[in-house]
Order: sequence, then C-alpha cells, then structure tokens
Amino acid sequence: MAYVGNSFAPAIAGILNSIGKVLGCGVGNGGGLGNINACGNGNNRAGGAVAARRLVALGDPFGGFGWSGLGAQQLQVDWLGMAVLAGALLAAAGYLGCCALVKRRRERRGMAPLDAGSFRLAAARGDVGALRRIAASCARFDPEAPLGGFTALHAAAVEGRAGAALWLLRRGASIAAVKDDGWSNQALHYAAARNHTAVARALLAFGADPSAKNALGATPADLAERGGHAALAALLRDAQTAPHALPSQARVEAEWPAGASDRQEQQDGREGGDPQSAAAAGPAAARRRRGWEGVGAPGTRLGAGVQGFRAVAALELVAVVGYLAWRGARTLTPGWYYFYSIPFFLLEEQEQEQEQEQEQEQEQEQEQEQEQEQVQVQVQEQQQQQQQQEQEEEEEPVQQQRQQQQQQQQQQQQQQKEEEQQQQPQMPPVDVFVVCYEEPVEVVEPTVVAAVNLDYPAGLLTVHVLHDGRDPGVEDMVTRLQLQCSFMGRDPRLAYVRRRKAAGVPHHAKAGNINSCLLLEGEGRGDFVLVLDCDMIVHPEFLMRTLGHFYRRLGDSASKGGAWELKDDAALLQTPQDFYNVEPDDPFCDCARFFYGTMMQGRDGAGAAPCCGTGVLFRRDALVSIGGQAHESVTEDFATDPHLSIPAALHPAVASPAA
Repeated sequence: MAYVGNSFAPAIAGILNSIGKVLGCGVGNGGGLGNINACGNGNNRAGGAVAARRLVALGDPFGGFGWSGLGAQQLQVDWLGMAVLAGALLAAAGYLGCCALVKRRRERRGMAPLDAGSFRLAAARGDVGALRRIAASCARFDPEAPLGGFTALHAAAVEGRAGAALWLLRRGASIAAVKDDGWSNQALHYAAARNHTAVARALLAFGADPSAKNALGATPADLAERGGHAALAALLRDAQTAPHALPSQARVEAEWPAGASDRQEQQDGREGGDPQSAAAAGPAAARRRRGWEGVGAPGTRLGAGVQGFRAVAALELVAVVGYLAWRGARTLTPGWYYFYSIPFFLLEEQEQEQEQEQEQEQEQEQEQEQEQEQVQVQVQEQQQQQQQQEQEEEEEPVQQQRQQQQQQQQQQQQQQKEEEQQQQPQMPPVDVFVVCYEEPVEVVEPTVVAAVNLDYPAGLLTVHVLHDGRDPGVEDMVTRLQLQCSFMGRDPRLAYVRRRKAAGVPHHAKAGNINSCLLLEGEGRGDFVLVLDCDMIVHPEFLMRTLGHFYRRLGDSASKGGAWELKDDAALLQTPQDFYNVEPDDPFCDCARFFYGTMMQGRDGAGAAPCCGTGVLFRRDALVSIGGQAHESVTEDFATDPHLSIPAALHPAVASPAA
C-alpha cells in the first residue's frame, strides 16, 4: 500500500502547489511526498527528505514552499505576492467599473454614441427623415455628432448628399470642423475632391471659406483641379476672387427640392425635427438598450444564461490580469536590464524618425527629378508631334479609311455590351482597394489581375491600386495592365492612386492610405468597398457569393419574383483566408481556422464579427459615416468595428476565402 500511496502523492502535491501559486502561498508535505518524482524513490523516506532539502537550498521551483521536516506540514504565506495579486484584481475591477461609469456619463452629458453613429449614417445616406427622427428622440441633440472630429456634415459632403447637408447647416453644423487626423480637411475640401457641386454651393452659401488650406497647403479648388473637376474648380476660384458672386442661402434652398419642408419646419419653430412623432422615441430607446446590452440587429434577444456568462467572463478577465501581475512580479527574475533597454528603445525610435525624414527628402528629390524629366519629355513629344503631323498629312486618306472601320467595330461592340447589360440583373457598383506599400511588383500584380478578372459586370467594377511606397514599377505595372485590358476589350476601370504626404504630418499607415482614397482621391462611386492586401488573390466568384448577404427580399421571402433591398443593419462582411503554400494539415495554424470558424461564428451570432483588414467587404456609406478606417491604432482593422453603429455581418460557411 505504501507504493500505491506514494504514486498518488505527486498529483495531490501538484494540485496543492498550483492552488498555492495562485493564492501566493505554498503547502509542503514532509517525507518526500511533495516532489516525489524529483526526489527519486518514493519508498525511501530518508532519500526523499535529503532531496527536499536540496530543493530548499537551490530554490523550490514551485514557488518557495517550506520544507521543515518529515511528516510535518507548514503553511508559508507570501504576503507581498498576495498584495500584488489583490492590487491587480482591484485595478482590473476598477477599470471595468470606470468603463461602465464613463459610458453612462457620456450618454447623460452629450449625444449617446449609438445615436451619434446612427445620425452620421443617416447623413451619409442622405436620409433627412431619419435625421429628423433621431434629433427628435435625443435628449441632447448635437448637429455635428462628431467621431474623432469627423462630423455628420463631413459624411454628407463626402457622399454628395446636398439635402442632408442643407438640413445640417440650418441647424448650426460647423463648416470649419476638421477631422482629428492632422490633415485639416474641411467639409468643402471633401466636396471639392469628390466633385459634389451641389454640396459645395450649399457650403459656400452658408459661409464656407473657399481659400482654406489643408495640411498640404491645398485649397478646395486645388483638390478639384487635381481630380480633374474643371467646372467645380472654376466655381471655387470665382468664390475666392469675387465673394459677392457667391450663391445666397435663399437661392440654394430654392434650387433644392427638399427646402420647402425644412423652411416650414423652421417657421413652426421646431428645430429638432417632428416632436409629434410618438414612434420616434421608441426605436431610439430600443436602439440604445441594444447597444448597452451588446445585442445586434433589431429583433434579436439575449438567450437564457447570457448575462450570467458575461459576468463569468468578466470575472475571468479580472482573474487573468491578477495572475499575470503576480506572475510577473513574484516569479520572474528581477534585474536592471529592464531599465537598460529603455535608452536603446528611445534610440531606435530616433533612428526611425531620422529614416522617415530621409525618406521624405528622397521623395522630394525624386519629385523634382520627375518634374525635370517631364519637361524633357514634353520637349521630345513636341518634336515627335511635328514629325507625326508631317507623316499624317501624307497618310491622311489611308487613316480615314481605318478610322471608319474602327468606328464601325466600336459601334458593334457597344451594341453588344448594351444588349448584355440589359439581359443582366441590376447589380450595385463595387470599388476594390488593393493596398500596398513596399512590396515587390511580382507580389502585387497577381492580386490586381485577380481583382480585374472578378466575375462581375465590368462596367460596375473599379479597381484602385493604393500605392504608398516609392517603387515606380507599381505604376508601370498598372499602366501595362490598363493597356492590356483595353486591348482585350475588358471594361473594369483600373486606377493608380498615390497620395501626397506632408512632412511632419502623421500618415497613419494603411488606414491613412485607405481613407485618402475613400474620402478624397478615389475615382470610384461604388456602393460597396472591398479591401484586399496586396498578397491576397481573390476568388473569381467572391462578389457573387458575398454581396447577397447585404440584401433581403421585400414582402414574402418565398416568392422568387420579389424585389430586393439593402439591409439597414449590415455594415461589413469578413471572409476567411486560405493559403496555397501551406501544408494540408496546417501544422502551424497559419490559416487560423479556429479563429475564422468557431470564434467568428460565435461573434457573428451577437452581431460583433470584427474586421480583419483583408478580404473584407464594406458598405460604403457605413464606412464613410465613421470617417473611414480607424487611424488611432496600429491595428486599424480591429479598431474600426467599435466605431460602427450598426452590427457587422459574417457568414463564414458560404463566404469565399481570399488566398
């Protein structure tokens, strides 16, 4: 029986020691039972005691538990460890309590975050009726509803919603507000860059400054000229030189059909919308309650035991924080090398800043060289044009015949395309953002080619290559692919976008690159935005298999001939990733199947599926309503989700992966 007893002793001692580690104390059992495997022969009590004493001399690996003799038990309490543990637990619990308190105070002092997000979304969609209802149901209405400085008026200017912009301007929305990204773009900058003349006229009528400059020193007219919007640029130039020629508020309101109802509302003295709508406060209250409880789309309810599960999860997080604090303070070997690393870290940051400054200087030198090369090229082109004119005069009759043949072919092709478009169902336009930095061309090109060859109506697809690096080969690659698409009769628009940067202004890495195209420089006007990393080759059927999750059928869902409409509660759809160069069994979990499978399906059930940065399909107005992707964090993809006021959607069982 002694052998049997000693065989169970290690397990019992291990459990006690594990409990003691968490509690900051240890239990030592004499007679060599506590560390029987380390002591050797469990039947030899003397040998076990000797080995135990050796452990005391060397330091007990189980946390410094006392060994005082054979058969005696001693309880040794690590008071400092318990103090560290208690302090960490209190700090974690205090943090959670402060979060809840701050959330409640924000709702009491100002416009609730959920109401503000819905308000900006209504402005981005141009839904003046929703703006009125939200304003009427809010106890503390703010016409700007800012998120990081990005206001509802900014969202309306980006999307070209003149009616919503007028409604906001009448209620005191600031025309000089700027987003907190360091670039100092006002609403007029956004409207000019996106070629929204009606919004620009409304802003000018309400006192917007046409000479205001952003961080690049560019006025709204400069942005309009850079985007190729000559008419709007001329209007803004005239506004700078002749302020008396600016459109009046009365004229702008008369030009816009929605002005009559708004003027009548002002005459009645109802600044905050229609207070007689009894149903206005109900949905808002339900929306705030769902936001507080963390429930997703309207109609969903908390399941049985969910509140208890959340309480257990919160306690678990608190316990983990406490354990990690105790572990770091009482089990890791202290030393001055922690402090030695601080100067090296600061030096590394200085080196990075110097490298960035050198890169900016190199970029400026390259731009100067490019300008000189352009001048030389222009001179050469003029010489070539003169030679070509002489040759054309000689070959003019032959060229006329060729042009007639080409025109006939083009007319036939256009007729065929029109017939195909009439046969195809109505589809929404989509913008594809391929984001790249300093990746080689051989990595970027397959992704761009796959995006251009998506199985989708070509006239509704625009592929943007957002290049944030210095390699001229990427632009050359885009130009070559544009020529190939034109030669092959492919219609998808392929655009090269390279944003300008200012010294001393934060660029915000990937998020800044995406937001610059989304809010300012992009050529597309898609209802949806697909974001791809430059090494993610999208499946040809990606859009055909994902866009349907943003729609619902009107009326009877069983009727096959019913019309479809966009869901109001779907902001993004995140798809899983797959890799062609990973072994089938995926030994290192590169494909993250647990994350994209079990974990994401569970989060999708609560309407809280996060954005993972690539292979994600956004509804454009939802992304614009929060000012684009979050730029305040390096993990811009994951930080974007808390800003969205409507729940995300995820369908990993049917979503196509991006390789």
